[in-house]
Amino acid sequence: MARLRQPWLGIIATAATVVVSLLAIAPWTYAALGGVVANVTMCSIPFTVVVGSFWKGRVRSPDGRNRGGASACC
Repeated sequence: MARLRQPWLGIIATAATVVVSLLAIAPWTYAALGGVVANVTMCSIPFTVVVGSFWKGRVRSPDGRNRGGASACC
């Protein structure tokens, strides 16, 4: 039974993410989602990917240097 715990947790997390996403977009009209919101989303996703690849998963410290993170050993 312990082997089935992980798939169920993933299914529950996916369902919770879908519900939260639907609640977040519910107040917006179709015109708003097709305009400003779509432009911001389409611009922010590639920006996040590029910044994440340059930072290599590290957290920026206040002095501007990388510290720790997923690839701290490399």
